[in-house]
Amino acid sequence: MAKVALCISGAFRGENFIEDIRNSINGIAEPLNADVFIASWDSYKVWMGLCGGSPGWLRILYSQNIIEAAPKEIVVVNAEFKDKCPNIYNALNREIDRPITSKILNKIQKLPNVKGVYLSNEREFLQKYPCKLDVATSLKMTYNYTRVAKLIQDYEEKHNFYYDYIIHIRPDFKYTLNFSIDTLKKLKDNQLYIAMHHSNSTSDMQFFGRRYAVLEFLSLFDKAKKYSHLPYFQAFKDGGVCCCYKLGGNGAYEGGIDHRVLYECVAFLGIEQIDSKTLLPYVRIKKNPIMPPLNEAIKKDKEHWKSIKLNDPSDFFKALTCKKILKSQNADERVRNQLSYKLGQAIIELPIYTLLFALLKIKRDHKIDEAIYRQSIQKYPNLKLPPLETYPDYNEAIKIKNHLSYKLGEALIKANNKGFITGGGGYWLLFEIRRIIKEHKKAKNENR
Repeated sequence: MAKVALCISGAFRGENFIEDIRNSINGIAEPLNADVFIASWDSYKVWMGLCGGSPGWLRILYSQNIIEAAPKEIVVVNAEFKDKCPNIYNALNREIDRPITSKILNKIQKLPNVKGVYLSNEREFLQKYPCKLDVATSLKMTYNYTRVAKLIQDYEEKHNFYYDYIIHIRPDFKYTLNFSIDTLKKLKDNQLYIAMHHSNSTSDMQFFGRRYAVLEFLSLFDKAKKYSHLPYFQAFKDGGVCCCYKLGGNGAYEGGIDHRVLYECVAFLGIEQIDSKTLLPYVRIKKNPIMPPLNEAIKKDKEHWKSIKLNDPSDFFKALTCKKILKSQNADERVRNQLSYKLGQAIIELPIYTLLFALLKIKRDHKIDEAIYRQSIQKYPNLKLPPLETYPDYNEAIKIKNHLSYKLGEALIKANNKGFITGGGGYWLLFEIRRIIKEHKKAKNENR
């Protein structure tokens, strides 16, 4: 029986990245009975920086309803956005991350079929390999290639076998499997299925093939380090791999991975590239991240907007801090963002000595978010959310309202409305919590 490895490498983006990986494993690894290897950084990105140059960060990071509501002047490629909003560009072009705790790592390691996980220290890496470019994407991406390749080879050595086929994907895309092992058997050792933009432009979104070809591709970082005199790797000294870059008018290096250079480089390695978009189609998972604070950057850019006669877009940037707008891509997400669910989740997860302050903060933040939502839909009516029942996953979302967390939060809100002391809400809540937990345990036992 053919042995298959599924590699997932790259930055973890968004708070739900573990579920994104789980979906890829369920959709690809399980049907092919593949072992899974994961390489990333010791943090996940809650703000991803300004990903890619084209089609622009708004189109890459945000869902269609937000893009359609945005002022057209800022729905542009990154270079044009930088000209229009230079200080906001600089503020946004920095990643904001959260550490991968031991609890999060444990969840990753326990995902189905996972045989190895390697998380590198990103800050130490960037100190060792400083980047002069506007973005270090190509450098970091290819470094994680080396890490995931080592995971595979170490596992092979430990268990005394070799994988026949290797599939590589990213953690921030959704994939659909349209091929079987028989498709892979048709490949020669030097052939690689890879997503291609056109005949001479190669994508890094996915690639797969026999062991030799994939491991050759995964060695790009090491080859760039060793052969930086070659045309494809000359940017390595400045922080790029297969990278085409130039010095911008403001004196900063601009650039990122060039897909034509990548194609030529892979061809130089002696690998024949075959387009695989129909075999493993993919879509970027829109993260709808919460925008970082921009007050100072907006103040600095206001004069510039006047000079170039650009309508002030600052209200739109404020709308991108509203969780009610951002967490609305499906009904499930919307219900989990409701006050009842958030309060109940805190009751279940937090220690009693911090609970009161946490509940007060959740309520305050939710109230502020509702105010921003009302202001935003007045200025941008297209951001108004549709009725919950119009979502395709409405029936699944309704099930969440039967979760213990939602029921507890709902009871807390009712008790607060009654009045904890004067209205007897506190006394009522004690009995209601007991009833909810009893019913929850009963339902859980019946479903076993």
